[in-house]
Amino acid sequence: MESAINMKGQATIEFLLVLVICLAYIAAIVQPNVQMASDSMADTAGLGKLRASADKLANSTQYAAMSASGTKETLQVVVPQGASLICDITEATSPSIRIQFTLRSKGAVAACMSDDDSPANSANCNRAIPIGPLGTAEFSCTGSGGAPLPTAGSADEQLVQPGIYSVSVEKLASGDVQATFNVVQ
Repeated sequence: MESAINMKGQATIEFLLVLVICLAYIAAIVQPNVQMASDSMADTAGLGKLRASADKLANSTQYAAMSASGTKETLQVVVPQGASLICDITEATSPSIRIQFTLRSKGAVAACMSDDDSPANSANCNRAIPIGPLGTAEFSCTGSGGAPLPTAGSADEQLVQPGIYSVSVEKLASGDVQATFNVVQ
C-alpha cells in the first residue's frame, strides 16, 4: 500500500517538474519571439501607411503642377506614431517628400534595408520620395489657415507631425503648388 502512495507522489512531482520546464520554455523562448513579431507587424503597417501617404502626396503635387491654375485635389494622409513626413524644398527644381520612421522592432525591415541612411542607422527608416520636376512652379506645405509648419533641420524642410490629415493640394494663380495640411484626428 505504501509503495502505491509513493508512486502517486512521484508521478505528481514528475508532472510538476515537466510543468515548470514548459513554463520556463514559454517565458524564455516563445514570449520574446511573440513580442518581436508583434513589433515587426506594427512597423510594417506603420511604414506602409506612411509610404502610401507620401506617394499620394507626391503624385497629387505632380498632377497639380501639370494642370491649370485653380486645380485642387484633396486627399487623406496618415502619419503614424514614431514617424514624420517632411516637405523637403531645399532643391527648388526637384522637391521631395521625405519620410522618417523609427522602428519599434529595432531590427531590419526589408523596406528600410536600402534607405537613405542605411547601413549606418538600421533603427530608422529615412527615405526621400521625389516629386519630380515642377517646371517653374515652386512647392510649399502649410498648416491649416496658411499657418507655417514647424521646420525640421532647415527652413526649407517643413515637418508634419503624427496624425491624420486632410490635405488640399492646389495650384495657385502664381503657378506655384501648395499643400495645406488640416488635422482630422
